[in-house]
Amino acid sequence: LPNRTKTGMINLYSLGPGGARRPTLVPLQTVACGAVFDLKWAPVVGQRRHPLLVAAFADGRLRLFDAKDGRLACVWESGAADGFSRESSALFVEWQQTGGDTRVAAGHSDHSISLWELETSPSERAPPRLRLLSRWRAHEVAEVWSVAFDRLRPDILYSGGDDGVFKAWNTSTRSCLSSRVHPAGVCAIAPSPHHRGLVATGSYDGRARFYDTVSPRRPKLIATVDVAGSGAGVWRLRWSPNDPRLLLAACTFGGFKLLRIEFGRGDGRAARLLQAEVRAFPPPDSAESGAREHAPESLAYGCDWAPTRTPRLRASSCEGKASPAIALPVATCSFYDNRLRLWSVCPHVAV
Repeated sequence: LPNRTKTGMINLYSLGPGGARRPTLVPLQTVACGAVFDLKWAPVVGQRRHPLLVAAFADGRLRLFDAKDGRLACVWESGAADGFSRESSALFVEWQQTGGDTRVAAGHSDHSISLWELETSPSERAPPRLRLLSRWRAHEVAEVWSVAFDRLRPDILYSGGDDGVFKAWNTSTRSCLSSRVHPAGVCAIAPSPHHRGLVATGSYDGRARFYDTVSPRRPKLIATVDVAGSGAGVWRLRWSPNDPRLLLAACTFGGFKLLRIEFGRGDGRAARLLQAEVRAFPPPDSAESGAREHAPESLAYGCDWAPTRTPRLRASSCEGKASPAIALPVATCSFYDNRLRLWSVCPHVAV
């Protein structure tokens, strides 16, 4: 990666009025800072009254922000004692909460993964901080584009690298299992919040792969997301918090896609995967497309559903018909055209 002197910003919004068919974003704050590769809100931490945000910066640092009264304030950043180096960029961050412990994992451009523990004061008099637990070389010759914690086994951490290898790490022993079936870089990892033992990966080869985490060497299902053969990679994957069948994908030059996974009866531990149906998002013939459609010269770079604690929006109509379905806000962002968009999805007619 090139010199990490680029500037950037973090924009904070709230979900405003507008109804299910036209949700809106209300700007709250812009934080001028260095270039940001990734950021994530923390899960609810103990009795904390203020949300926490961790961000991965191109200059190699991790920074922790406290959101108080709708304003972000940087309360901690990694330094020399944490192995900080401007020769490496921080590329991806992920939170984990198990019992009373909260951890952060980060992927770096120097082929390494770092593991951190959140330290907070019960009275909140001292600002929260991250304490480095360990850092190790995870991929031999490649950037670590994505990391994700297993949802059932707290010591298992997944990583995906530019070398096309998907790994399942035991963070206690540093041992790992590897899947080498991706012909291109692994840039997205998404454990399902609904089905035990199911994790999806996205790759530069334009495919999403679905694994049983008990045996993660070979996928159980492969879905071609880049159906047009445009060379688009699957850069981000996000499961719907409400519908276990829906998976949202940001596919670089291929725009945004919505996958619907068909499941059969499982063996009591995990659902059996049957097939994955892929549709453009928003659908070309929907009211959401047209002027707000993904521009072909831009990169579909980020996507996510509204968090489950956000009040759901009751849909008054879906495709012009009265419906009691719940419409879920979805946010997407794109590179080059610098666009942030907010959509609405009716799950039962989305794909």
